[in-house]
Amino acid sequence: MRTLDLIQRKRNGEELAVEEITWLVDSYTRGEIPDYQMAAFLMAVYFQNMTDHEVGAMVEAMIASGERLDLSMIEGPKVDKHSTGGVGDKTSLIAGPLAAAAGVKVPMVSGRALGHTGGTLDKLEAIPGFRTDLTADEFRQQLAEVGFAVIGQSDTLTPADGKLYALRDATCTVESTALIAASIMSKKLAVTLDGLVLDVKVGSGAFMKRQVDARKLAQMMTTIARRADLRAQALITDMSQPLGFAIGNALEIMEVSQTLQNAGPPDLTRISLELAARMIHLGKIVPTIEEAREVAQKKLLDGSGYQKLKQFIQAQGGNPQVLDRFDLLPNA
Repeated sequence: MRTLDLIQRKRNGEELAVEEITWLVDSYTRGEIPDYQMAAFLMAVYFQNMTDHEVGAMVEAMIASGERLDLSMIEGPKVDKHSTGGVGDKTSLIAGPLAAAAGVKVPMVSGRALGHTGGTLDKLEAIPGFRTDLTADEFRQQLAEVGFAVIGQSDTLTPADGKLYALRDATCTVESTALIAASIMSKKLAVTLDGLVLDVKVGSGAFMKRQVDARKLAQMMTTIARRADLRAQALITDMSQPLGFAIGNALEIMEVSQTLQNAGPPDLTRISLELAARMIHLGKIVPTIEEAREVAQKKLLDGSGYQKLKQFIQAQGGNPQVLDRFDLLPNA
């Protein structure tokens, strides 16, 4: 197989075979394909897109580049939530604790900043001492004891995604629906999950500027999940303006704290509650989405979501006092 031939065929709009996609991802991960050739392939995908079969093959190859994180021994429903990214989007750090406070186990595999959007890992690392490099055993233990744990892509978890993620960011190929879907779903399917809530952003501050593209991305990711026997729901939410009032890692941690104390911006509170409710419903904590919304609201009002966030921060080496003392957070 020759990389040049695969680039040419994709440039011409042809569909590549599973074996060809697998070889391409494997060879690039091992360093056998240079960045400039993979960059050319990514640009060809950007303009010609990929079929569902190609995206599925890419997801499997990216997962196989590392180890799967088995969480089957953890009791309770395991539900993750992921956003496609936007400006001021810190909902994961609000919905996650609310769902965990309701009894959902939330094993969150998050990303870093991509393009103009902030990353959940970057926000958390604004907290002094916070660790995002948990080992698999540490991750499992925290999930079992706290109910909420966050890690990122690593040398053992979808390393192919790590390389491709950085290359997309450097080659203006971030906005490809196929590449976004493959990146997100490879991280999610590398972990044992019972459910997944996807927040697909649309608007001027999102990667998807048009409703039709957002719907296409949502459908692509839920199709991948369904083929893997993973229950998934996708919400399409507006990102025509920043979510909440705060933009910037430390500032967004402050706003997360305020929101979980029921003093946050209405738009951020509303969407975070809905995402938490979807997680609670997928986790089968309650039978209906209406009851799940009531549970999420209760966990916000009684402060248990806020306490869960503190517990989570402390468990991952961070200083939970930053939620009450903002002067402990770094200044720009």
